[in-house]
Amino acid sequence: MMDRERVANSPIFNIRQVVEDPHLKERGYFVEIDHPIIGRAKLSGFPFKLSKTPARLTEPPAGGGAQRTHPGEISGAYKRGR
Repeated sequence: MMDRERVANSPIFNIRQVVEDPHLKERGYFVEIDHPIIGRAKLSGFPFKLSKTPARLTEPPAGGGAQRTHPGEISGAYKRGR
């Protein structure tokens, strides 16, 4: 009906259908990584492909290493007593 009335629409997939979608597989959308804590994991990749500047995943830091600095430390809020 929606197609007949020219209304934009698409199917709604569950997680398994998305992961098994042939188009997404062909595009290499999902990537598998070895996470230092949870082990092997499949993640969604990048939603678009750039030929001159391809995106890439890097290894995540262990134990929250990416959060070494609190935003308040950067802004100086702690020094001002806020």
